[in-house]
Amino acid sequence: MSKNKVRAYHMEKEYEACFQGVRMGTLGKVDVHSDIFSIECKERQDLKGLKKLYNWWYQAEKYAGKKRPLLAIHILNTKYDNDLVIMKRSDFLKVVKQ
Repeated sequence: MSKNKVRAYHMEKEYEACFQGVRMGTLGKVDVHSDIFSIECKERQDLKGLKKLYNWWYQAEKYAGKKRPLLAIHILNTKYDNDLVIMKRSDFLKVVKQ
């Protein structure tokens, strides 16, 4: 098994356990299915191509104070329902488990 497939496997297994889901691996078009989420796992070795995203994230964290930071990304001239909302997994799990 290639290094990339091994890394993908470990990430998928982590999210499978975290969300009490089922890892689909190469059998499905989605990596992990849970009761309420369809999870696509992506892992990168570095931030190339994601630098702006992380800069936005650091800004959200910087000004969040005691609240949980959340980053909303909107593409101009599209519906707001299609925005991406990003938060740390640890914060997400706290919100979901409430």
